Amino acid sequence: MELGIFRTVPYTHGISSTELAERLREPEPPASQPGCPRRRIVEGLRRASPSYDRAVQRRAFVGALQDLVDALRGTPLDGHYWVFGGLLIGWAREGRVLASDLRDADFAYLDEDHDRFLASISALVDAGFAPRRRFSSANGRYVEHRFHRGGANFEFFRVTPVGDRWRYSVFVRGSEAAELVAEIPAQPRVPFTFLDRTWQKVAGHDAELTAIYGDWRTPRPDWSYTSDRAVVERIPMALLPHGWAWPDSVTRGPGERHLPTVSKGVMM
Repeated sequence: MELGIFRTVPYTHGISSTELAERLREPEPPASQPGCPRRRIVEGLRRASPSYDRAVQRRAFVGALQDLVDALRGTPLDGHYWVFGGLLIGWAREGRVLASDLRDADFAYLDEDHDRFLASISALVDAGFAPRRRFSSANGRYVEHRFHRGGANFEFFRVTPVGDRWRYSVFVRGSEAAELVAEIPAQPRVPFTFLDRTWQKVAGHDAELTAIYGDWRTPRPDWSYTSDRAVVERIPMALLPHGWAWPDSVTRGPGERHLPTVSKGVMM
């Protein structure tokens, strides 16, 4: 629930196992007859089948990813962001989006390109990607931006160079809110083809994925971003700002949060 991916599935009348068994025993009218019970049963099973649902979900997710890269083509961010995280694993390990990762796609861009990112948000909005959350680091910089479309999240991480490393943050919500600061090797980016589109990725994806996941070639259904191997610091946060009042939050400035000042030991 904290990750925003929890979903409830309501009961749908007519597709319980008992009712299906009873209806299958009924004489079948001609297939051309409107409302054929067996036809309705097949359609109900298709909707209820996990494999069918995953196939539909995969097509929708891949379509959204294609729309995302198409929307950003020609924007200031074009050529300045790259595929990150689980989406990169899917390409590297299976040549497709992971079945376990059909509701989340991660991308990254450098801190120096933050204004490019802000200037390109409207193109994403026009393509149906709704600004949903943006998370602020402890030092008041918005470093993770989340968009939502079709039940899936599309996240952009703001990466800051520190020596020969790249630093980014992920966030834990709830009663133990915290910023998890992670570091990975800094690398040049190269183009690659995936899902019938051209994207950017780091040149040495094995080094990046190993830094984050360890043995990324072996599926780990229990893996959580809170166990990111690249995390070097955990910063507790009494308040985890994540609101995003689009478009005012962007048009008013560079996307930084105004931090409260401290005077004589009292937070103002």
